Amino acid sequence: MADDTTFDIAVVGGGPAGLAASMWAARYRRSVMLLDAGEQRNRWADATHGYLGLDGFSPRELIESARREVSSYPEINVRNTARVATVGRGRSGFEIRLDDGSEVGALRLILATGVRDTFPSIDRFEEFFGTNVFSCPSCDGYEAQGKSVAVIGDRDVAPFAVGLLDWATSITVIVDTPDEDLGALEQLGIRAVVGEPICLTGEPAQLRSIRLRSGDEVSCEMMFCTMGHEQQSDLPRQLGCEMSSEGCVLVDDHCATSVSTCTRPAT
Repeated sequence: MADDTTFDIAVVGGGPAGLAASMWAARYRRSVMLLDAGEQRNRWADATHGYLGLDGFSPRELIESARREVSSYPEINVRNTARVATVGRGRSGFEIRLDDGSEVGALRLILATGVRDTFPSIDRFEEFFGTNVFSCPSCDGYEAQGKSVAVIGDRDVAPFAVGLLDWATSITVIVDTPDEDLGALEQLGIRAVVGEPICLTGEPAQLRSIRLRSGDEVSCEMMFCTMGHEQQSDLPRQLGCEMSSEGCVLVDDHCATSVSTCTRPAT
């Protein structure tokens, strides 16, 4: 066990991955400091699907349930709303400074910060994301049964839309420029519209249409969109972790980064 000032392990990120890592570290009798800023990627969603025994639970309910389980381990210390400002190497491990000026020391560091979605520049997008607007057909396509669906995106939008044929009653693809895939989509019964989405219309949890820059509107009850992702934090770069050209943190077969861990000095 670590002393009063340095923990065996610091976990940055209190989503499912960070909570699971903290629990397993505690079960190996390691002292843990879990730092959570409360910005889980799926916090926008009303419900999660496909998890046996948990289908339909909201992300908030899942996190609260997991936190109750984690709280039963005395080895785990939790700092809520803890936003990490900087992280670096010290003589006895990793030195983590929070934005409130406090510091945490740890021999080992687990980064469970994940990624963030890069939202399209569409007015009112965040009002509907997670209720009527989604990015994963596997997660939320089942709820599109019997509904009119619009699909937007700037990459791989054609196969993305075709996959929704398993559920949706009608599909409209909106692209900013015409391409050769549009004709093939129309042969499958998928309507293609060329335009630039600028705003979503409707009431909360009741999407009505997508307004285009031309002034036209595309009626729909649900919208799916392809989205890119980026690192949620710059901590890997601060530490000097090796990164891929796509901005992913490179790890080995044991999920260890290129930055070595520290061991407690002999006393």
